Amino acid sequence: MAGNPNRHLRVVGSKELPPGGGGGDNDDMEARVRILESTMTDVRERLARIETRLDQTTTKEDAAKMETSIIKWFVGTAVVLATLAFAAAALIR
Repeated sequence: MAGNPNRHLRVVGSKELPPGGGGGDNDDMEARVRILESTMTDVRERLARIETRLDQTTTKEDAAKMETSIIKWFVGTAVVLATLAFAAAALIR
């Protein structure tokens, strides 16, 4: 095959990873595995950061509980204020 012999190189991080040869031998397999293993450290760190962010986000269930709590507080406050208004009106009479 004529042309660029490196046209199938894949870039992983800042390292070039040559494609598999398909020839049945392990040409540079150890070097390729070493590069993949070194990039896994970065992948694990990124995944840990994503999981940390997800643990801190509000879920739909949390939002529904908060909404219910706010509605209960609002209704309770309205009932107390109405009761105080009627009591005050009864005392003024």
